[in-house]
Amino acid sequence: MIEGRKSYRDSLEKLWKHYYDTRNEKKLRLVEDELKQFHMMNKHLYDSRLELPSEALQPRENVSKCNEWFREALYYKGLSANFNENQHRSEVIFQAHPGSTPGVR
Repeated sequence: MIEGRKSYRDSLEKLWKHYYDTRNEKKLRLVEDELKQFHMMNKHLYDSRLELPSEALQPRENVSKCNEWFREALYYKGLSANFNENQHRSEVIFQAHPGSTPGVR
């Protein structure tokens, strides 16, 4: 499911680039609307309780990549007080880094 959504998003972004390069403004607006709708819809990925590490896991090292993601999320949080918009922005951040959870081995 996650891979299918990523593939769909990538296809829309390639389509957007094509319409931008060919200056087809009508279709460009349609693709932009589709991208907005895609990013704003709720995406229930999975039951995260099945993916979390055990409670015995302790933070023993500082992972700079995680710090970057956290700062990026704080930046987006400041853009809007709307909970749904902030939730969608955080989903976009995490989907931009699939399968890479820094510090988790």
